[in-house]
Amino acid sequence: MIGQYHYGTGRRKSAVARVFIKPGKGDFIVNDRPANEYFARETGQMVVRQPLVLTDKLNQFDVMVNVSGGGEFGQAGAVRHGLTRALIEFDPALKPLLSKRSSERKSACIRRGNASNTPNADVQIGTERAAPGRLFSLRFEFQLEQDFRGIARFDGTRLVNWYF
Repeated sequence: MIGQYHYGTGRRKSAVARVFIKPGKGDFIVNDRPANEYFARETGQMVVRQPLVLTDKLNQFDVMVNVSGGGEFGQAGAVRHGLTRALIEFDPALKPLLSKRSSERKSACIRRGNASNTPNADVQIGTERAAPGRLFSLRFEFQLEQDFRGIARFDGTRLVNWYF
């Protein structure tokens, strides 16, 4: 607790947020601007308020945030993470509610819980790209070699020696 504020630091990707909360009437200020103005998209506005909505304390705290780095959604995730930590500092009994997985929450980022830093929650798994100078990704080239063994040879850029 810093003075009358409870503090939490949140991080997501390259964004860092310092979140200060105190009992109040529900003001939400991000970098000296209202949160609705700072986060232009409705999704960002929803993400930053998730911990307060989840704990039914939306209009019970004044929230002041300093956030820097990253893009809009990285900053929103950092604010959510910092707000969660500040709420846990305010009332440690909220930690199980903020940390648990919930079947009602559908989004992949939310499903992980708010109390952990998930920097790469939205990275696509299995996406591979071709290296410079190659026609396909290395995994796909290996599969081509297996599929065309005896029929053709793949030299990294094209199929050669077709026997059709």
